[in-house]
Amino acid sequence: MKGTGTHTDPFIIMTIDDLYSMEELGGPEVCCRLGADIELNGTPYAENFVPIPVNWSSFDGNGHKIRNIYVSDLQKVVNVFRVMISGKISISGLMLENAVLCGSEVNLFRADTEINATVDIYDCAMILKITHHGDSYASGSCCMLHGNNLRYRLIFQ
Repeated sequence: MKGTGTHTDPFIIMTIDDLYSMEELGGPEVCCRLGADIELNGTPYAENFVPIPVNWSSFDGNGHKIRNIYVSDLQKVVNVFRVMISGKISISGLMLENAVLCGSEVNLFRADTEINATVDIYDCAMILKITHHGDSYASGSCCMLHGNNLRYRLIFQ
């Protein structure tokens, strides 16, 4: 993968494997940028989707797409992104396309209880179909974010 992960020289993510490698390569000061569209169809990640690790402070989608996420398991908690670090997280210029999420609980972002983060979302487009099959909508089981100390801000410029 190109780049060093700094603000001036971010990691350039070109493949689905690059995207998931951020779980190991990332950290609270790491910056990354998409260099191509990421397609899940036809990959092992599509067959057994694992939430995308958010292990970076800055993610520039660069106008590219992550597309064709399909998860349907009525017994499962379904999340697109798994927040792994505390602090301020910035996501910009990302298009999430054709994400179909069906589960007992559905979240776009989810963090463990020890995570204390704010996710700022700038200039992103997300085309999602979310279906909830839990006992009660009132339980907060279909939401943008899930975690005791996880917050988000949608930034319109």
